[in-house]
Amino acid sequence: MYIAVAQVHNTLVNKSCCRNQQEHVSNVDKFLNEFGTYLENTVISPGHLLMVGDFNFHVEDKTNIPARKFLDLLESFNLAQHVSAPTHSSHHTLDLIITRADDPIVFNVDTYDPAISDHKAITCSLRLNKPPALTKTINYRCLSKINIDKLLADLRESSLVNSTPDHLEELITIYNTKLTQLLDSHAPMKSKTITERENSKWFTGELGDLKREERAL
Repeated sequence: MYIAVAQVHNTLVNKSCCRNQQEHVSNVDKFLNEFGTYLENTVISPGHLLMVGDFNFHVEDKTNIPARKFLDLLESFNLAQHVSAPTHSSHHTLDLIITRADDPIVFNVDTYDPAISDHKAITCSLRLNKPPALTKTINYRCLSKINIDKLLADLRESSLVNSTPDHLEELITIYNTKLTQLLDSHAPMKSKTITERENSKWFTGELGDLKREERAL
């Protein structure tokens, strides 16, 4: 069994836990107790709660005692599971999507058989608001547009070249002052507002290299 748990804010934090379907009933009770303890710490977290995976309980069977205990546990934490169709070749519903019962984050739940496993694939849509874009104002100069010949001509006519001070401190002052003036003249400071975009954690350096290789084809 594999279960992924996500606290949905602006990012997803995934965790996993496992249980063997062939366990003895006493071990099922142990799992439910431990899972209940885990839920006690999880459901109090803010944001949407999304749990998906192969839970290995026959939740479609109303007479299955372990499944009934599992569903009762979910209900006691105000959680609901959204998969109603069989998800396994044995016609059991093992793979579930679980959220808070009063949170309509999940809709359009469906199953299909990709023919690569004895489990079907589960799909759904999520109602998640895109976080507002963060903006900031930056200052910049268009250094690439500087006319080098004109810059050199102005530099030759400046006091930095024609009347160089003898004292070091005066030289440093005029050096900074005149160069800044020349820079302001040939590449004046500009400002603009940009949108900050969060880096996608799934987009690794390796994927970036592959993308560049594809563009070069």
